[in-house]
This record gives sequence, C-alpha cells and structure tokens, in this order.
Amino acid sequence: MPRLPRFPSFLVPALFLLPLCACSHVFYQGDSELIYDPAKIGYSFENATLTSLDGTALGAWFFPAQKANGAPLPSKGLFVQFHGNAENRSTHFRSLAWVTREGYDLLAFDYRGYGGSAGRPDQRSVNQDALAAILWANQRAPRADQPRLILYGQSLGGAILMRALQDIGDPGLRANIRLVVADSTFYSYRAIARDILSRFWFSWWLQPLAVPLISDEYSPGDAIANIAPIPLVVVHGDEDGVIPLRFGEEIFARAREPKALWKVPGGHHIDAMDRPELRKRLISTLASGR
Repeated sequence: MPRLPRFPSFLVPALFLLPLCACSHVFYQGDSELIYDPAKIGYSFENATLTSLDGTALGAWFFPAQKANGAPLPSKGLFVQFHGNAENRSTHFRSLAWVTREGYDLLAFDYRGYGGSAGRPDQRSVNQDALAAILWANQRAPRADQPRLILYGQSLGGAILMRALQDIGDPGLRANIRLVVADSTFYSYRAIARDILSRFWFSWWLQPLAVPLISDEYSPGDAIANIAPIPLVVVHGDEDGVIPLRFGEEIFARAREPKALWKVPGGHHIDAMDRPELRKRLISTLASGR
C-alpha cells in the first residue's frame, strides 16, 4: 500500500502561519476528492450519509463482511475507522479493508471538509463528527451476545476517537464497544506541535507559540484514563518519524487496565496493519476477548 503523506511535510510550513490564524486548523489537511474506488480492488460497499450532531452531512462507506469473491460472511462485529489528517476515506480505507475478509464489517467515514463531507473542520466539530459515527455504528450493529464495536483511530484519528469517548454518556453504548485501538497517535495537540517545531533549526524558536495558539480543549490527554473498562490497545512503531513512539508510551501510561502496548519493531507511521503478524494478533485479541 502506498505510504500516506508524512505529517511534518505540510504541518511545519502551516505552523509558521499560527501567529496569523491563531487556530488549530493546520491539523486538518483533508482532500475533498475521492481518489480510489473500492470496487476496483474487489470490495463491495454501500454509500452512506451520516448526520453529525449539529446536522452536518458526512460521507461514509460501509463495507460488509465478505469473502474475496464478494460473497457475504456472517458479521462478527463492526470496525469504525477514524482516519488521519490527510486525504480522505478513499485512501485510508485500504489499511483496514482486510478485516472484512476476517468476518468484520467496516465503516470508513470522513470528517467535515473531507471526501465530500460538508462543513469545515475544527476540534469541536470533528468531535461531533466522531460521536455521530459511533452512534451510527451502534445502531447498525446493536449488541447481541457480546460487544460488537471495534473503534480504530489512526494518527490524528486516534486523538479524535479517544477524546470523543469521554462524551459518550450512554452506558449501553459504551458496553457495546469491544475494543479501542490507538494507532500512531498523540495525547495533546500542543505537545505534538511543539515536538514538530523542535525538529528544525528554523522553527525551534517557535515552540512557545504552541501554547497560546493551539487549543488542547479537545485533546484526549485527560480522557485516556476514562476509556476503561473498555480494553485499549496502543499500537506504535519504534521508528515512527511522524509521531514518535514516546507519544504512544505516554498514552499507555495514562490509560487504566485493561490495556496493552504493541511496540512495532521497525514500524513507521500507521503501517502496523500492513504486517500479517499484526493483523493476526488483532484478530486473535478480538476472538479471545483479552
């Protein structure tokens, strides 16, 4: 699978504009054009429109559990993908589409401003979008004999997901979440902005600007401990040059049991699920309930 654009390549120039914009829009670099058609690589899917909590229409694709020949499989649960900050669902879905061959449904949706979804993103609005996706998935896959939802956040999407979980007050919905996966993500918008600025001699002196100009109101930092008792798996490559491993380690440290940290030797940014052994480990984790 082609590697997705590297986070710093566009975030660093954008951060130089912080004194002018004084906002966190630099974190959202979505593309409105849908690039890849899942049907052309053998995946059947349904177009869906989600309604965010403020009424904004969001584009989404629902992939039913299916064999390689397209024949349906009995559903074991529903993955919801919270993708990263660049492009849109048409590129990101490929990193999780394989779960449909393992008997799981997949919902790939776009935040506002991405992939034809209406509106413009900011921290508060994408939080509403994430909650809408979780609510939609819960209606599509109601709990039966066991929890049905697997929430998978990648890069920026992991931060959005972990923060959104704090705003789910319905105990029945929370009880329907089998697993949360935080893949290559961070716990603080300010912290990751400071980290990126510190990597370059020409931006090192701008680090203090991250505090007054980037909001942490919807950062997941304080919410991470409240994910429990839902199991949390933190996945992070030890060679991630976009969001360093120490961010994943900090998320793990803040989380309460049940939790697990999967350090990926030689792993780069959101490429863990390109590896057959990690795919097998995830499916085994779901099957065992541990």
